[in-house]
Amino acid sequence: MELNKWQIKNWPKSFRVLAIGYLLSLSLAYAYALLNIALVVGLTPKDIMVHYYGSDQKIEVTTAPSGEESFSFDELEDETKQKIIVQPSLKSLVAEGHFHLFGMTSFFFGLCLLALFTSVNEKLKCWMVGLPFFAVVVDNLSFLATRFLGPKFAYLTASAGALMFASFSILWIVIFRDLIQAWKPMPTEER
Repeated sequence: MELNKWQIKNWPKSFRVLAIGYLLSLSLAYAYALLNIALVVGLTPKDIMVHYYGSDQKIEVTTAPSGEESFSFDELEDETKQKIIVQPSLKSLVAEGHFHLFGMTSFFFGLCLLALFTSVNEKLKCWMVGLPFFAVVVDNLSFLATRFLGPKFAYLTASAGALMFASFSILWIVIFRDLIQAWKPMPTEER
């Protein structure tokens, strides 16, 4: 199949303007997503572990002579003043995963669709368009594993997030490079 004629360099200006607008808007959306992750979850494996697995500190429940159970938050205060984070429920994780799977899949679909029209070789394109979806699935499964199988899976969540960022960056650069290189007016192009 001859896809060479469909490459970005052969697109009309209006298609290229659309693609540049999409890339710039998507960049802002991704910047907001990263800021949201930094503010809500955190960027380190420890932050991820605390968010999905819960705090390192445990609330000790004692039994009073009357038989009633009691606990004190005062015993949890230490010099670091770490907040107690409750483990998220399966319901909240399913809601978060559902939102992220739909959002990230749609996000990367548009970006990968543009990448199919770049001038890079077919083997590299396969890697470029496959890795983001692999990273999205691993990311979502790993935060469930962090919650239910143990805090060590937070490293897998952080790695999947890094792979998503690397995938986004590579796709963006390759697409933008082709768009800029194609901007030179072609001799037969209508004005």
